Amino acid sequence: MEACCSITPSALPAGGCRRAAAAPTAAAARLPRPYVQQQRRRCSHRLCAQQPAVAATAVPEPAAELDAAGREQWAAAAALVQQRCGLDAEAADAALLKAFGWKGQAFWRQERVKQAPCPTQVAAALDFLAGLGIGEPGELGALVGTFPEALGLRVELMQENVQVLKDKWYMKGNVLINTLKRKPKVLGNIIDCTTQGEGSCAGMCTRCWAQF
Repeated sequence: MEACCSITPSALPAGGCRRAAAAPTAAAARLPRPYVQQQRRRCSHRLCAQQPAVAATAVPEPAAELDAAGREQWAAAAALVQQRCGLDAEAADAALLKAFGWKGQAFWRQERVKQAPCPTQVAAALDFLAGLGIGEPGELGALVGTFPEALGLRVELMQENVQVLKDKWYMKGNVLINTLKRKPKVLGNIIDCTTQGEGSCAGMCTRCWAQF
């Protein structure tokens, strides 16, 4: 409202808020106050549409307990995910919630619990995937959409698991890339119950090679 009133008539768009800058007529003075406020809000909205968007540091509700530094980290990580993965703000936030232990523990099992997203960690994970040949926004977006926890995985762990695919299953090139696209969870494996004997199960099925 104030922004509209502070703009000179010459700066206002034709047919836009010029009338709002003029002195109120006697007829307008008799209008109910809510009606006048509504008209001013509409005028202000038209002006706001012409202004550049200002980046916000808001975080999704589950992560509202983060301090100022944590919020800045979240904003930086979310912007990185949006840029590199071609995701919108809502999808980027949803991925970070799972990648850093804010929503569900079926994968992390307390390894990550309500951590502020680390932009360096996120960048390293995306760089690793790009180095394998999964670097286009559409490809990264699809992988992160299927397995958002990839954003929180240590590069060393992903390297180890890719090496297992190469050594044990002799995968390379497009076969390796397509396998990771179809089953990206293999990047986070930390156990193989098949090596412990028939019927053995450590109860960590979301991170076990037996599910591959």
